[in-house]
Formats: sequence, structure tokens, C-alpha cells
Amino acid sequence: GVKGEKITFIFDESNALGPAFLERMNALLAAGEVPGLFEGDEYTNLISECKAGGLQGLDDAEIFARFTKLVQQNLHIVFTMNPANPDFYNRQNSSPALFNRCVIDWFGDWPEEALIQVAADFTKDLEITQDAFVPDRHSKGDPVLWHSTLASSIVAVHKKVEELNSDLQRLACRYNHITPRDFLDFINHYIGLIAEKRAELLEQQRHIDAGLKKLKDTEEQVADLQKGLAVNEKELLRKNQEAEEKMSQMVKGQGEAEERKTQSEKLTILLSKQSGEIQERKEKVSQELAGVEPKLQEAKKALEGMDKKNIEELKSL
Repeated sequence: GVKGEKITFIFDESNALGPAFLERMNALLAAGEVPGLFEGDEYTNLISECKAGGLQGLDDAEIFARFTKLVQQNLHIVFTMNPANPDFYNRQNSSPALFNRCVIDWFGDWPEEALIQVAADFTKDLEITQDAFVPDRHSKGDPVLWHSTLASSIVAVHKKVEELNSDLQRLACRYNHITPRDFLDFINHYIGLIAEKRAELLEQQRHIDAGLKKLKDTEEQVADLQKGLAVNEKELLRKNQEAEEKMSQMVKGQGEAEERKTQSEKLTILLSKQSGEIQERKEKVSQELAGVEPKLQEAKKALEGMDKKNIEELKSL
């Protein structure tokens, strides 16, 4: 209103969180303003902006009326409603300005070509082809055009719902409005579902990649440990061999020492025995000498009493 900008406000009935919002929308369409929307400082600031924008020489009420007129000229409201909504007729009665102050554009069924075009346009940015995905082939051998096939499938589902709805009306006298709005909701729901499932797959892929990386790291660690274990086993084997050799040497040396000890003990016993025998013979000889000693002394005395002549005679004998 102040800047004179042309603005189109598109409002969908799903954004109406309560009756109060529709009442304000009805007042805006009927009178060009929402009562009580600008009060206090907001009203003062609005009047100041209008004066700064060129509305001079008018009182505040005239300026606000001029502002309201500009809003009516520049603000274009597009309000979308679905006649299948249970609140459609209640809103028609409670907010008449939505109908008598607006140009009603009734959207009927779209032709199949339009449905396919809309579906193709909405789904053109979906990443539904993957390098690892091998598509089937038509009978002529041409690759499947995935986006066009997806658009055709969406339209086929929508047409099937319309067909089932006609059967429901014919058999059960019940009818559900199937409009292009439902077709757009179906496409948006499909796109949202694709995004949700893609996010789940990406999250699963991240978990799998993290698990594979952990397994690879563990495999590398195990390989390093096995290499280290092989080196340690060789070193352990070498040390065991050295220990066995030393043990063999020690056992051999101990055996030799035991043998020398045994020989020494035998020699000690033999020497002890021989020493005893020698001592016995010595004692025996000493006894014999002791018995012979008096006779020897007597013989010496007898010899001392013999003259040289007798000695010569004995020698001659």
C-alpha cells in the first residue's frame, strides 16, 4: 500500500488454522482492511510511512483511507478451496466475501495430456535413474524413459481412482470429489515419500559404510597383529632352540659332573680301603719288628763278642 507494489497473496484452505483467519480474510475482501490490524505504535508508524511516501496535507483518517484504497488496488488474493472438503459449505455461508467478492475459477478435470505434462514437470528433478540400475527394454529395444514412465504411471493411478470412484457412486450411491487438487497432492506426497525413503537409504548407507570401514580397519589391524605374531613366533622359536641347546649342555655337563663325582667317590673308597690295608700291614710289620728287635740286639751283642777270626770263618761258610 505504501510503496504501491503489486502483490499476489496465494492462500490455500489447508493454511486456515481456525475460523478467525477466514474472518479476517473475509473482512479484507469486503472492506479492504482487517479491523484492528494496525493499532498503537503500528498505526502511528504506518501513517508516518504513508506521509513519507507522498500522502501529505491529509489527516490520519484520510491517510488510512487512502492506504486502504491502495491495498484494494494492489493486493490480489488467490484463495484455493476444495469442494470435497466437509467445511466447504460452512465456509461459503460464514465467509460470503470469499465468493461474492472474488472471481471464481472452477477447475474441472484436466485432460490426460495435461495430467502427464504436470506430473512430468513436478517429477523432472527426481533422481530415479542410477548408474548401477539396469533398465528393462521395450519390445523395440529402446531404453525406458524413466521420467516419462513415472509421469504416465502417476496419471494411470489417478485415472484408476476416478474409475473406482465412479463405481462407488454407481454401486453405493456415494461419491468422493476427485479433483486436480487431489492429483497435485498425490504427486507431492509421492515426491515427499521418495525424499523420505532416499534419506533412510542414505542413512543406512552411511551406517553400512561406517561398518565396512570399521571391518576394514579391524582387518588391517588383525593383519598387522598376525605379521607381528609371525615375527614373534620366529623369535620365540629361536629362543626356545637356544634354551633347549643350553639345557642339553647343562644336562650333559651335569651328567659329566655326576660321573666325575661317582668316580671320585669310588676312588676315595678305594684309597680308604688301601690306606686301611697299608695301616694293617704297617702294624703287622711293626709287631714283627718289635718281636725281632730283641733278637737283633742279642745278635749285635753276640757279634760284638766275636773275634775277627770267627767272623772270617763264618764268611767262609
